[in-house]
Amino acid sequence: SLQISDTLLQRMKKFRFAKTESTTALVLRINRKDQTLEEEDFYDDVQMEDLVEELPDNQPRYIIMSFKV
Repeated sequence: SLQISDTLLQRMKKFRFAKTESTTALVLRINRKDQTLEEEDFYDDVQMEDLVEELPDNQPRYIIMSFKV
């Protein structure tokens, strides 16, 4: 099973409840060697199209986004 560190869980919780007007994204990846979920990058004031261009085509990522509706 996949392990998620307490530090990452706290980071995700902080991200979830952050008060921001801009679109933000937290990019996560799986470390296959350790079977852990890791934070790879954080984007502030990013557009979805720009984020897609930044991500590698052949390596899966999990993206948590926050945007104003």
